[in-house]
Amino acid sequence: LPVDFLPVYQEKKNEFLKKFHSLRETIIETLDYYSLNRNTENDFPEIFAETGFQTFKMLNEKYTKDNKFLKTKYSNLFWFLESKYLLRCTQLEYIDFIKQNYSVKLSKIMRKTFKYDDIIQPLLEKYLKGQR
Repeated sequence: LPVDFLPVYQEKKNEFLKKFHSLRETIIETLDYYSLNRNTENDFPEIFAETGFQTFKMLNEKYTKDNKFLKTKYSNLFWFLESKYLLRCTQLEYIDFIKQNYSVKLSKIMRKTFKYDDIIQPLLEKYLKGQR
C-alpha cells in the first residue's frame, strides 16, 4: 500500500468498526427485547395465546367502565381479545375460565353492540397502547 493511503485506510477502518459496533448493539438490544417478550408468563395457555393472559389482566384492571355490569365487561373483553387473536379457546371455555377465576357467572357472551364498536373497542385499544 502507498504510504499516503494509510491514513485514509485507517479512517475507513475506524468508520467501519464504529458502524459494526453500533449495529451489533442494536441487534443485541433487539434480541433482548424479543426474548423478554416471548418469555412472558401465561398461566392459562389453553385459554390465551402468547401475551393474551398479560393483556387480559391489564385490561381487566384498567377497564373499569363496566365494573357494575361484569357480564358486559367480560363479554367486551372476550370480543376485544378475540379480535387481537389472543384467545385459543371457545366461548364456553372462556365463560368457564371467568366463572372459575373471577366468580362471575356468564350464561353466554353478550353480542357486540354499537356502543362496543364506537366507544369500548377504541377505549380498549388506547389501554393496550398505554395511552390511558
